[in-house]
Amino acid sequence: MAESVRGQSEIVLQGYYGISLARAPEYLGYRLNAILNSELATYLMFFHSSILGWERSVIEIRDWLQLPLPPSILEGDVNGVWAEASNQERWLRTHWKRDVDTHEDHHVDRVQRELNDHISRLYELSEQERVLMADTLSYTITPFLGRNVRRATAIPEEPTPEQLHDYAVRLCHQINAILRQGGMQLDATVVVGRHLGLNACRFAWRRGDGGTNVSELNAERMSDILAQMSIDLRATVADRLYVQQDLRVYDDQAFWIIKPSQARLWSETAALNDADAVLREHMDWPANG
Repeated sequence: MAESVRGQSEIVLQGYYGISLARAPEYLGYRLNAILNSELATYLMFFHSSILGWERSVIEIRDWLQLPLPPSILEGDVNGVWAEASNQERWLRTHWKRDVDTHEDHHVDRVQRELNDHISRLYELSEQERVLMADTLSYTITPFLGRNVRRATAIPEEPTPEQLHDYAVRLCHQINAILRQGGMQLDATVVVGRHLGLNACRFAWRRGDGGTNVSELNAERMSDILAQMSIDLRATVADRLYVQQDLRVYDDQAFWIIKPSQARLWSETAALNDADAVLREHMDWPANG
């Protein structure tokens, strides 16, 4: 977004929507600009805009006017969050032209993340809501908006060890909120390896209420097993059309989650969904005998 408050006339070579703030406090323009340059605005507009990503990469003025704003935008800045967000937005606007793979590029990414965090705080988003928004942007909105410059047959990205670790921590965090009421908690072991076809995580219960322990297991000894399981979990839907199934295996002390090696399936949002599935299946056990 261009700067909201300007003290001089300009000639532009592209189309812009303008919001007049002539009779409004100057700080209001900078606060609006901080929101419009955040990932939250992209997230909300993707779902509310009538044409963004479908007809063309533009958002109509009527859609912008429907963007919800936090009540504090018209209030004082007690905690200094608005001031921080406005400063970060000014810095980003100054450095928006950047070179790839440079120190400046990484600095821009860091400041953008900080701006997104401040805007999320101003909208009072919960931790789970932030996770859902970030993963939706990474695995749905960004690929969809950039689909014209990507190959339709692109190979899905594999999860990194860090992503598997974050997945395990998130799932444990969700289930431990319930288990700790009975003095129990989950620890996790993630199977780390490349080009496996499948990835796996093992979650084991133990007594205690300390922090979650996540360990790594090298997949070398399990590579043949995972390769065979990848074949066995492949189901034919129609001629040349297949689906790769997930697998959850339970015993008295632990359970395994085994899924295809695709980063989107091992996101923190996937961990939230898998935690719900695990709890639901455990609640169904008595009814199933």
